[in-house]
Amino acid sequence: VVWNYEKIPGPDGESSSILLAGIDVTERRRLERAIIGMQKMEAVGTLAGGVAHDFNNILTGILGNLDLTRKSLPSGSAAAKTIEESIHASERAARLIQQLLEFSRRTPLERRATDMRKVASEAVNLLSQTIDKRIGVEVSAEDDLWLAKVDSGQVHQVLMNLCVNARDAILEKLEGGLGGPGEAEIRVRAGNATIEEEYCRRYPFARPGKYVVLSIGDNGVGMDEATKRRVFEPFFTTKSLGRGTGLGLSTVYGIVKQHEGWITLDSEPGTGTTFRCYFPRSTDIEEEMVAVPETRSPLSGKETILLVDDEEMILDLGRQILTMR
Repeated sequence: VVWNYEKIPGPDGESSSILLAGIDVTERRRLERAIIGMQKMEAVGTLAGGVAHDFNNILTGILGNLDLTRKSLPSGSAAAKTIEESIHASERAARLIQQLLEFSRRTPLERRATDMRKVASEAVNLLSQTIDKRIGVEVSAEDDLWLAKVDSGQVHQVLMNLCVNARDAILEKLEGGLGGPGEAEIRVRAGNATIEEEYCRRYPFARPGKYVVLSIGDNGVGMDEATKRRVFEPFFTTKSLGRGTGLGLSTVYGIVKQHEGWITLDSEPGTGTTFRCYFPRSTDIEEEMVAVPETRSPLSGKETILLVDDEEMILDLGRQILTMR
């Protein structure tokens, strides 16, 4: 509350009373914090995207040259094992770079009308095969669920990342002896939402319109306010060493933003966490993915190829690959 006061003079000119007025600025402060958080995430995304792009170029050259070296080694070479390990390490680094690119929204999307019920079911089926048997997984959807305009592969990654995060939160609670196996549950739900101006006034990152909402909830350890403020930052994690890179939730944030949507978070320590991802509704007809048959044409020709890149190492790698046959 911000207080203002004004002295009220009496008949003799002396102040005889004071007019005091208080203004509740709770909503304004909340909006200010939300806008500052958005600006911070945009700045971090721009920085991460620039760094990731440069590292990606470097890794392309490293992986390409390692692969060419592997192919040129004689069978049974003692160097083969070292080359393989170097390739595996570079591929792990490439996966981290890919996550940073997704956070900074520099990954191309193939958006089409998609039934989110199917995507959620596929992700839950995959998760159920590997998750701890003490944890139950429930998936549900509205009967008249709208289609969403999304890249189904990217949404699948959003679901998997959030479900894995929910699993880790529940396991942390179980390992701390704070809950029984029968109580552990992950809830995945797809629903419709019509966003009005009133909602957008409370959440400045939202836009009015019709959306399909993916909700992923758990009854794990939950988060305190300090954790909630930083949860989408790249490399921020509260997990123990070896349990996470700190890029899972930042990748989710980037993918949802790239779809012109947003993500909200509700969490209480000891109670659990619920993430809600908002994706724009599609008015198109659902498209079926048709596999294109693979055709092989002769590797010959007299054409000229113009190869352009601003990295000398990638140019040299491309030249070697193109002149191998």
